[in-house]
Amino acid sequence: MREPQEIYKFLADSEKAEFLIVSLLEMVAKNGGLDSHDVVMIADSIRTHRCEIGDRQAFVIEMPPPRQMTECYFVAIVQRPTVPAFFTLEMSFGASMLCAWEAGGRHLNYGVCNARTVEEFKTAVAKRL
Repeated sequence: MREPQEIYKFLADSEKAEFLIVSLLEMVAKNGGLDSHDVVMIADSIRTHRCEIGDRQAFVIEMPPPRQMTECYFVAIVQRPTVPAFFTLEMSFGASMLCAWEAGGRHLNYGVCNARTVEEFKTAVAKRL
């Protein structure tokens, strides 16, 4: 995807969203030593939710339960005029952290967030827009 806005087209189409997720998992699998069975099992446990966060179109990706630090419970991709905003709810030391990634690759940590549902995560993200 050359243009940041193209991600919305992919995620809006359930088949393309599944293809994108599986493609990303295959790249991760090569680096992490996962076999194709692991990739399929993980892909089957990921859910995408097209929604609004605040007044903006968004997608929330519900991940499998994290097993290690910095793995995500949720990822939000929120539409903005130039580049999408990316938020994560990450597993940390005895807590969950609301984080974000900037276009240049900088990781932001907004602190402890107790969101456990998609709706609670959307509410937490909306406060940061």
